[in-house]
Amino acid sequence: MAYHVKTQRKYKVFSNVSTNFNWSPNQNTLGFQSDDVLTMVNVHVLHKPQQITSGIINFSWLPDGSGFLTSSKAGKDVFSDIILSKIFLKNNNTYESHHFYTVPVGKDDYFYGTSQFKWSHDHRWIAFQLVPTASMSADSNTISVISNDSRIFHKIDEMLNYEEWFQWAPSNNSLAFIRGNNRLSTINKKLTIKDMPKNKISMYTPSSFVDRHFSWISNNKLLVSRSVESDLINVAERPLPSIYLIDLQTGKEKKITSPSENEGDFYPIIINNGKSFIWIRTDREKVAVYIGDIGNGKQKRWIENIDLGAWYYGHWSWDEVFDIYLPNRKD
Repeated sequence: MAYHVKTQRKYKVFSNVSTNFNWSPNQNTLGFQSDDVLTMVNVHVLHKPQQITSGIINFSWLPDGSGFLTSSKAGKDVFSDIILSKIFLKNNNTYESHHFYTVPVGKDDYFYGTSQFKWSHDHRWIAFQLVPTASMSADSNTISVISNDSRIFHKIDEMLNYEEWFQWAPSNNSLAFIRGNNRLSTINKKLTIKDMPKNKISMYTPSSFVDRHFSWISNNKLLVSRSVESDLINVAERPLPSIYLIDLQTGKEKKITSPSENEGDFYPIIINNGKSFIWIRTDREKVAVYIGDIGNGKQKRWIENIDLGAWYYGHWSWDEVFDIYLPNRKD
């Protein structure tokens, strides 16, 4: 469905669409997947969707809106290579597909496909996950980076298959991600920074703690949702997180939210040019949205009684139930 904000009207766009649907970065055109078919449609002609290509596993818009970067398998075998392609749109409603890079898949890799793709601020680097087959993807995926000229490709580390868990810094080539295998979100999950193209990797999560969400404030500061590390079998007894402010330059951290013992703070979102933030607070049954200032500590409850996102081994998919509309932001 498409929703027109001013008229408050809803329009049906397409049926059987997967979770991957994204607006073009510079025009009112929606790209989406239906099974393995990539389709796009302009809001002015919603009744005329245009099929771009089939056989894809995932896609993202190119940063300038000129087309797509897609992933697909070279063959039907699980060990076949992964093909990355750039598809450029033409003015006459046609397109051209160009091979971008082939990710070799070895006999021990079991890589089936990729996540969506995320570009660094200067568009020189692209981050994505290599995703293995079946239940293996629940325990370990490989965060990878490729240069936009496809000459440099690095497999960096293992992490869970949560796309909000890897993000580029606002205006430099620092990639933050939460590393660590094992599907349980309350053990072995560490906030990690990789500066491209340097070889240095730095971790910022103290021993005996785990990080469960994060958001960049600036190139040198982040907010993280952090809890005590725990492998308790009883879900109700597992520690819930608070929000911490992390200064990458000094290495110092500061706890800036204080939920009650049976509540946790998740999913920080930066607003107001880094001066304020929004987050989710839950006791595993009830959910509220809070808003606060990063500098002066003022905080208040903003929205009450939203739904719980889908839960999986200590991770809630909050983007299923909440997002922030910032009409003047520049993404």
